Amino acid sequence: MARTIEEITQRVESLRRASADRDQRWNNVHDVRSGDIDTVIPGSMPDAWPKPIVANLIDTSARDTAEVMGTMPSINCSTGTMTSDRSKKFSSKKTKVANYYVQASGLNAGRQIVAADHYGTYGMLLYVIEPDFEEKRPHIRVENPMGVYPEFDMFGRLKSYTKVYKEPAIRLVQKFSHIPNLLRLLQGNNTGRGPEAGWSEREIELVKYIDDERMLIYMPNHGNMALMSEVWYSHT
Repeated sequence: MARTIEEITQRVESLRRASADRDQRWNNVHDVRSGDIDTVIPGSMPDAWPKPIVANLIDTSARDTAEVMGTMPSINCSTGTMTSDRSKKFSSKKTKVANYYVQASGLNAGRQIVAADHYGTYGMLLYVIEPDFEEKRPHIRVENPMGVYPEFDMFGRLKSYTKVYKEPAIRLVQKFSHIPNLLRLLQGNNTGRGPEAGWSEREIELVKYIDDERMLIYMPNHGNMALMSEVWYSHT
């Protein structure tokens, strides 16, 4: 039976608490590379070495390393047991299909460098494979690991995937315009005091949770209001 929304929100909060130290380390690395060194090590930079110079040196070094690591791999579906022309043709066809999926997903050298940068910076590299129903193929994309909480079983198999991110309120209204009272909630108008100034520029925290039974997108700071909920499998 698929987990309820209440069970999912409790599980997500447990995963976030367990990864709090990791999140803090990653935020520190991000701040240093962005030039906000004083937020991590206040007063550590001498006047002779301005913060932008140090941040730029660290960021450039990380990008140079990523460019060396992020070379596009060759994709070949051949095996050492191909003994007939039929098996060779089948292997060649699989290789073409696999390369098409990679090319159609835009996984060029630039995206591979971004993926390598994620690995070198955070120690985690993520590829997310999603169905593209319009083009009828799988779509592969590189995911930023910040705010991601994968859950594995004892054999290393993925049990659930959680992504915490933010989006501008105006984009949420555009994406989920079919949800009643969403606009009033984000405007802060549910108390009758009038719309909150600048509501459309606010960023709203979202949680996307996926397991083998369902996908759920909800707003944790707005009563865990669900924006999307799909159950695709249930044990009987």
